[in-house]
Amino acid sequence: MKHLTKIFLLLILLASVCHPIANAGEQKIKTLQEIRALLLSKRILSAEQNQQISTFFLNHYKKQNVDLSKGMHRCVIQKTNDGGGYAGWFLKASAESHPSIYAEKQRHWKMRQLGDTGYFTWVVKFPSFSSVHWRYEINGKRSPVGGNNRFGFESYEWLADSKKQEGVPVGKLIQMQKHTSKIVYPGSARDWWVYVPAQYKKGTPAKLVVFNDGSAYCHGEGSACIVMDNLIHNKKIPVMIALFIQPGDIASQVPAN
Repeated sequence: MKHLTKIFLLLILLASVCHPIANAGEQKIKTLQEIRALLLSKRILSAEQNQQISTFFLNHYKKQNVDLSKGMHRCVIQKTNDGGGYAGWFLKASAESHPSIYAEKQRHWKMRQLGDTGYFTWVVKFPSFSSVHWRYEINGKRSPVGGNNRFGFESYEWLADSKKQEGVPVGKLIQMQKHTSKIVYPGSARDWWVYVPAQYKKGTPAKLVVFNDGSAYCHGEGSACIVMDNLIHNKKIPVMIALFIQPGDIASQVPAN
């Protein structure tokens, strides 16, 4: 009886050693770093792992109402503490389409098929102060150029003027109606915003500053709006209006390849 008990315990031990992946597969994937580690592994991913990766991306896109087969959606970005970050691409495509990501500087990443889910993915880690202009490539044909096909990672030390300060009046950032050009690049559409400092008095002439690629400057922590709030309050610059304008979107007029 003791001999049989020892054999039984040995079988349990062997089972736990030989099948560690089964236990790991029960944990939900939460980061692009985890996905990249799986994609770079030489082993074939299980159906559960493929489904978890798909679910990770689908949860990200479900509120955006985008067609994941058109290749016009943004990639998923997760920043790291060193100023860089991970970029994850996710595309719905047929098994024989052989999708990949093409970027400037002759960079090319082949996407990996996620089993029979109908999706492909790839994840790349980028250092701080790097940028990417990219497009999907399917059977040798590249997706149209759009405003979602660019990202970058930058890490700067923020000084006091880049941070919200107690007691400093906060100006208003107003998103204006999308502008469609009739003269310069007819048909191109642009998003734009106007910043009005708290100290501005209606009817009083004010300086004007214009920011191209405006969305990158007027949103989030360390934005130009926060800087202007501080500088105007401390009388380091005069009261001024800021205009933030995006590049024109002419994706519908650009050939796919």
